[in-house]
Amino acid sequence: MGGSIFKPFHALVHLERRPHTVRLPYEKHTDMLGTELPTERYRGYHTNNIETCIGCGFCGRICMNEAITYVDIPELKGVVKGLPKRPVIDYGRCCFCGLCTDVCPTKSLKLVEKYDYVDEDKHTFKVIASPLLHENEGFKIKKEYLVFDIDDLHNKLGDYIQDIIKRKEEEKKKKAEAKKDDKKDEKK
Repeated sequence: MGGSIFKPFHALVHLERRPHTVRLPYEKHTDMLGTELPTERYRGYHTNNIETCIGCGFCGRICMNEAITYVDIPELKGVVKGLPKRPVIDYGRCCFCGLCTDVCPTKSLKLVEKYDYVDEDKHTFKVIASPLLHENEGFKIKKEYLVFDIDDLHNKLGDYIQDIIKRKEEEKKKKAEAKKDDKKDEKK
């Protein structure tokens, strides 16, 4: 036999340490804005800034579950940088690992804390990542915030896409005018 007579009392050290678990409902995790989260670093649905996304395809290539495919948005061709393709996430396959957001070079693809979505139709879990989820307050995901196909994208984000196109055209006009002014100044 060996050991010390004090060995059974070693467990008393843990009495003054804080537990690793969260004591619900007394303690809650919150994000920087004070929104309650189910856990400290929760990863929920994807949101994508369509304007800054370049359609590079890194998120789809890194996805080990092949949960990310792409949809063409022809209106964006020549208007935004990169390809006019945007990611479509299949939440029946996604494991919410976050690798897609880690490799995104423009950081336009993000995981938000919204997560609660229930439906009987399995086809409603294949969603185009859109900025609507980021603007939604609270945790419940409603069908109004999800974009399912290209027609649905035009219905829900048509004004948003048209605003992007108008803004980019105005920027091009301003740059062209600035070039003309520079050429006039050089001739003088």
